[in-house]
Amino acid sequence: MLSPLPGGVTPSRLLAWLCQVTGQEGSAFGAFQIGHGVARVAVAPGQAGRIAGKLEGALMEGVRLSCQVERPPEGDRQQWLERWRALLRLEARAEEERLAQEGAQNKGKKALTGLVVQGEEPGIAGRWRWILAKPKQAPLPYGGPRIDAGKPMLLVPDPPPHDGRGARGVPCVAVRRDSRSVTVLIDSPPEETEGTWRLIARPDAVTRERMEAALVRASGARDGRMGKLVDILLGKEPPRVGAGNPNDLEWFHSGLNASQKEAVSRALVAPDLFLIHGPPGTGKTTTLVELVRQAVKKGQQVLVAAPSNLAVDHLALGLFRCGLEVVRLGHPARVMEELLPATLEYRLEKHPDWRESKKLAREARSLRDKAERWTKAKPEPGEKQQSREESRKLLQDARALERQALRAILRDCPIVAATATGLEPEIVEDRRFDLVVLDEAAQATEPAAWVAITLGDRVVLAGDPKQLPPTVLSDEAAEGGLAVSLLERLMGQLGPDHQALLGVQYRMDPAISLFPNLESYAGKLADADAVVLRPVPPWRVDASEVWQATAVRLIDTAGSGWEDEEEEDGASRLNPGEAKRVVAEARKLLEAGLDPSELGLITPYAGQARLLRQLLEDERVEIDSVDGFQGREKDVILLSLVRSNASGEIGFLKEKRRTHVAITRPRRLLLLVGDSATLAADGYFEQLFGHHQEAGQARSVYELPDHEG
Repeated sequence: MLSPLPGGVTPSRLLAWLCQVTGQEGSAFGAFQIGHGVARVAVAPGQAGRIAGKLEGALMEGVRLSCQVERPPEGDRQQWLERWRALLRLEARAEEERLAQEGAQNKGKKALTGLVVQGEEPGIAGRWRWILAKPKQAPLPYGGPRIDAGKPMLLVPDPPPHDGRGARGVPCVAVRRDSRSVTVLIDSPPEETEGTWRLIARPDAVTRERMEAALVRASGARDGRMGKLVDILLGKEPPRVGAGNPNDLEWFHSGLNASQKEAVSRALVAPDLFLIHGPPGTGKTTTLVELVRQAVKKGQQVLVAAPSNLAVDHLALGLFRCGLEVVRLGHPARVMEELLPATLEYRLEKHPDWRESKKLAREARSLRDKAERWTKAKPEPGEKQQSREESRKLLQDARALERQALRAILRDCPIVAATATGLEPEIVEDRRFDLVVLDEAAQATEPAAWVAITLGDRVVLAGDPKQLPPTVLSDEAAEGGLAVSLLERLMGQLGPDHQALLGVQYRMDPAISLFPNLESYAGKLADADAVVLRPVPPWRVDASEVWQATAVRLIDTAGSGWEDEEEEDGASRLNPGEAKRVVAEARKLLEAGLDPSELGLITPYAGQARLLRQLLEDERVEIDSVDGFQGREKDVILLSLVRSNASGEIGFLKEKRRTHVAITRPRRLLLLVGDSATLAADGYFEQLFGHHQEAGQARSVYELPDHEG
């Protein structure tokens, strides 16, 4: 395996370079696989070591390459690799089908059309940043493909060329969209930028390829730390047990409880692997920040990763606020504003080598454009080719300077933070970390977790399998195991020597925490004194005396006739009657003095969330799906469960972890609205409704004084 490749390397250029450096004939090299700054080249097994020795550290177009020998997987490792490849293919197919369905629902408006290149400038890792707009800066039309930062897109000529070969797409990644322009990152811009372009969504092949590349690295690892970790994670041998004592550490955070200290001290000395189970409100982020600070104090290099940008930012911000040096990889448009000074792009802009690199790249682009746009006079023989060669040489020099700046920044920083699948080989190169901390690991598919794991010597996985599982579009892939996270699998396989439970929760009123504690954590969570001794807020006192000043209220809508229905475009479900009741409760709380920023309305269905926003008409109140509130908290949560029908159909509410997440978001008041006649046919909801009825926290909607029959 060769990395990092210069941008735009083709198989023919790579083969010529290999022959030149090694002195071998072209026949010595077999199949090539090139992508995302990495090349895999097949050679005869007996020649691999000798060829790798000549290639290690060799220069290619100004970039010094690293070369690793990857042995083909054997036996069960090959089966393991092929199993994951098959599941990833199923997921890719489901993503393509979803994109097609979204396009159909959008009445075929899957593209932004008639775009011109308004401006361009060099980006990181040899990419170019294109700004696309309508001619004469006309406003972009409302609608079209959804363009979020980091989303894979495709640019195709508009209209396509009439050469019989169809449109040649240019893969790109969205950076941002405003009312008049779209900014994208392009790996290798086409030589011709004139004319108009069409921008369409495309499946996320880049993420899938990174996951597959990590699985290939893991399956071929035999020796060293990676080989050891792979054997452990595949269950071939048990992880070793480290000797840790909380009393041996000088704590940065003096307020850690005993379970947090135990988790940090044991994770810090675990030779191979450690799991931290962090239920809601138990201070998992605080614990992980302490762990990373202790590791950095020991001189270790740490990779902090998570499956989502929000989860990465949450942990990285905790470290950043402690004054630690953190480099945050990823699109700045998807990073919290407070973390922007820690982003790689921000740091690069301050580096003189990067500024010089951008200057050379612009000069190279200008030379290339000159070669393509001879208009008034015919160029002298060879002049066009000379301009192209000069352009290529300048780009090589620019890339070398950029790599120099990247290496300096990453080398001097002890903590790198990124989403697991956002770890680009072109940027991290062959760097290895002493410790990899994967937060919210229960939300990451196992292939995604391997992207981060293969970069480290030791691994700590932290999260809560009782909360939302990984998002998987393909039912077949989910059934095949893609929806089971590595954390969940290992928690069921490893003994207590290799995992710790954070046992004190600091978020929820005891009345709120009681049911999830008993149902999901076997009663092992304790309530911190701080939540037990909280005073009752004035907005929790009910003037009608229907409710006591309890922290949990359940409104049972059975018999009300408020049935769920399909949204008009069929995209989701909603329940208008239930939505009106939830909005009425929200308004009462706001009138009683609740700060709108501390009120959250949650529902499992996007259609119900849209209806609630429309009815409440208060942008200060956050209204979102369960997925949008994962990892969040508010003083008050109102939960609309939506499903109410004669057939007892509850859809994806059968996944109890979705409801578990929702009911563990509030600090001081949880108000649930749902139909027991429909929901309690499911065992989980039968327990939920039964618990709150026995506790005197449930009322029929008919018992409420302002109910309209």
